[in-house]
Order: sequence, then C-alpha cells, then structure tokens
Amino acid sequence: MVRWEIIEFRTDGFVLELQWVENNFLRLSKNKLILLEGTDIDTIVQKFKELIENKLKDFLERGLNDQG
Repeated sequence: MVRWEIIEFRTDGFVLELQWVENNFLRLSKNKLILLEGTDIDTIVQKFKELIENKLKDFLERGLNDQG
C-alpha cells in the first residue's frame, strides 16, 4: 500500500516536507529541493527533526533579542 501523506513545516521563506513516496521510502525536501530520500527512515526523520529544532531556536532567539 502506497502512502501519500506529507508532513509540512512552513515559516517565512522556508518549507520543509517529509513525504511517503512509496512503502518504506521517505523523501525529505526543503523548498522543493530533495535533501534526503530512501529507506533509512530513522536517519531521514532525525534530519527532519534537526531542521525543525534549528528553526525553532532561531525563532526564539530573535524574539528574545527583540525584547531586550
């Protein structure tokens, strides 16, 4: 069974997508450019998490710097 689900994380000028392409095959894209794809699910998911964490850290740092 092929899954067509996509998880999308979007900020200003940044779109990150994690997509099932076929069974046990994921694709990670940033702004429509493929960063990783394949069957190494753990590695691809870890990279997705890292990219989101980095964007969140940047967001929080900018907000804190604007306050003080």
